[in-house]
Amino acid sequence: MAHRNNRIAVVGAGMAGAACAHHLAQAGCTVTLFDKARGASGRVSTRRTDTAHYDHGAQYFTAQSAAFITQVSDWQQRGVVAQWQPRVVKPDSQQWFVGTPDMPSIVKDLVKNIDLHVNTRIERIEPVPYRDQPEKGEGVTSASQQSLQARHDGVTNLISWQLTSDKGEVFADFTDLIIAVPPAQALPLIQPVASSMVGLLSSIDMLPCWTVMLSTTDPVTTALLFEAERVVDHPTLVWWARNDSKPGRVQHAGQADWVIQATADWTQTHLNTDPADVIRLISDAFWRHIGVQTAPLVQQAMAHRWLYSRRQLEPLSTQSSLWAANLHLGVCGDGLIHSRVESAYASGLHMAQTLLDEL
Repeated sequence: MAHRNNRIAVVGAGMAGAACAHHLAQAGCTVTLFDKARGASGRVSTRRTDTAHYDHGAQYFTAQSAAFITQVSDWQQRGVVAQWQPRVVKPDSQQWFVGTPDMPSIVKDLVKNIDLHVNTRIERIEPVPYRDQPEKGEGVTSASQQSLQARHDGVTNLISWQLTSDKGEVFADFTDLIIAVPPAQALPLIQPVASSMVGLLSSIDMLPCWTVMLSTTDPVTTALLFEAERVVDHPTLVWWARNDSKPGRVQHAGQADWVIQATADWTQTHLNTDPADVIRLISDAFWRHIGVQTAPLVQQAMAHRWLYSRRQLEPLSTQSSLWAANLHLGVCGDGLIHSRVESAYASGLHMAQTLLDEL
């Protein structure tokens, strides 16, 4: 069934927002997507320099559910995704996938036919009563007005949403609104208009993560046997990988490109540490961990602090998305369930299906 009279705004163009927007558009809805960054990706991100690319957010993903297996298979057939088979210190039995030529490719593929406003930080959302809407011929079609009026809420007279950016831009006349950003970022938007969602969103803790990206050219590190490790019980490190071992990445002979991620506890302790010191502390811990006695020559090094890297596992949640039917307002994201790429996709898909069931 097509839903062409529904104009839906989605705030957040990470995996959850992209999946939600994609499935709504596939159903015939008119979707507009907003993101504060320069492009669609969220934490499925890649940092690029003249000599290297670093996947500094999600490192890889797996596929377990039928819906995501189907999606990944489609991506593979079209060259958007490839299997990554690194030499891992402690291998597991799951297949690891990465976007090609970089991680954001999977998100960009989902939103390629959707109206996307980048560099647009939404700072305020407001329900607009029907009486404040323009008359026919003043920007809203007759069919759209009829759809909006049919969505009239008996308590609040809500029939559309208006969004305002940090630059004062106003985007109006949306029949439905989906917020797909981390809970701490969703709360300032949600709290003034949907108190019923505040309790759950406030209870979710997202853990931070310092990520260091660097390149080396010495023979010791470039000849290292292993290419990835999920580090267990280390005071500083939780993950490291040789990024140029991934399919489709930029590669230079004699150069190794590394992504090293710190534990949430270490990051919390060093949350406001100068990035130069973070690079030094994490890289020194990395060299010691892999058995390199003398710190190698580093060609370039950067650090990125993720404030909302992954969800605290407890308390467990069974709600893949939140939906306030009387407000036509929803919230989705991996923060609601589990911080995996597939979880974000599942949350966005669940949000889209819930909304479509209401139409």
